[in-house]
Amino acid sequence: MPYLAAAVILVGIVAVLDLLLTVGLVKRLREHTELLAPLLTFDGEAGRRAIRPAGARPDAFEATTVDGTAVTLASLSLPAIVGFFAVDCKPCQHWMPRFIDAAHSLPQGRSQALAVVASLDGAASDEIEKLREVANVVMEAPNGPVAQAFSVTAWPALCRVDENGVISTTDHDSVVGSWVSG
Repeated sequence: MPYLAAAVILVGIVAVLDLLLTVGLVKRLREHTELLAPLLTFDGEAGRRAIRPAGARPDAFEATTVDGTAVTLASLSLPAIVGFFAVDCKPCQHWMPRFIDAAHSLPQGRSQALAVVASLDGAASDEIEKLREVANVVMEAPNGPVAQAFSVTAWPALCRVDENGVISTTDHDSVVGSWVSG
């Protein structure tokens, strides 16, 4: 009998420890889910955290377009739209054509649009040719100078910059929506 009582107590202690570990693990998984959500979501509220928020001003930057032209925030005709895309990024393949359509409707043409394509190996794509027709296009490493200036952490990232050089929206639908309504 004493062995049976000791075994029941030992099983009870193990069960309580297991329950405490399980509760701790569930709590930790919830924290990780909240931390990873902005990196895994490209639409909605979480997607807005992929770039500096509305109301912020991008840092100064200097880059060279694929056409060999120097580009800075000051050289863009403001207001402007800015899009960050990555080569082989499936969500980027959804948003890039919409960005191109929006850039087509800009009153001052490509001087009001900047497209930044992140590529580790400098590989170009067919989309770059389409972007070049409507925007200044910069190819850079994922953490290049333009991406740093806008604090880009995930692709695609889109924003509108107002006439004062301040980000007015980072909501993808608003960026690519009608120029008049935005």
